[in-house]
Amino acid sequence: MQKMSNITQKNVDKFIATNDIANYYRQYGWKNDRWTGVFSDILLLEQSVGTAARDQQITKSHILKIAQWGGLPNTERIQCLKDPLVLPLYDGMEISMAIKNDPLTAVRMISQQTTGIGPTYISKVLRFAAPTLYGAIDSRLVRVFGAGDPKSSRMRILNLKANQAKSKRWSIGQDNWPSEFGTWLAILGHIAGTLNASGVTCPHPAQLIDAKLRQTGTWLPADVEMALFSYASLTIYGSSVT
Repeated sequence: MQKMSNITQKNVDKFIATNDIANYYRQYGWKNDRWTGVFSDILLLEQSVGTAARDQQITKSHILKIAQWGGLPNTERIQCLKDPLVLPLYDGMEISMAIKNDPLTAVRMISQQTTGIGPTYISKVLRFAAPTLYGAIDSRLVRVFGAGDPKSSRMRILNLKANQAKSKRWSIGQDNWPSEFGTWLAILGHIAGTLNASGVTCPHPAQLIDAKLRQTGTWLPADVEMALFSYASLTIYGSSVT
């Protein structure tokens, strides 16, 4: 598992100490997904993609559903050279030791077997397949925690750059990808571990717990990512619901 630099960890620890991450989690908003609405689409995607991942049966259909949820244009460009994907994330019900030791292995495997998706949607597939290890990364997060948008940048903890096309749509540049995704996973894991150790509970909707997707109060990297997405949305747009 990749580690953060000392300076990055200091910045992340300062962020933890000065921000109410649980409140950002409550404020998460994307399309139909709200804390008050039990993150209904996220719940369904985690159930379907997580089950498929354990059975090594992630298909083009799963990727399309994630792309539609995320609002990816031109989904007809998505192709899978292997369908289902060869993606051994799990050993039984647990994430395999090989993937735990090198989470970027899965990034490379998806990249080699698909076309029409890049960093953002590869990370989303993994976030829904294995939220105990992965969180998504998108251009909104990179604009705030990386480079490319000086007006929105708040804390440079990622050596990734967001690029804006003529269409005004943002994307993540390929420089330092996927290695910096490893840094992002280390950051998410560190925040989750720090919050869990300090007794700051994650306010999961009860339905996530009832569905056995979460344990009461325990932060996962995917939960932290949702909170940071809210922070980024508030930074850029002044609202967590966009």
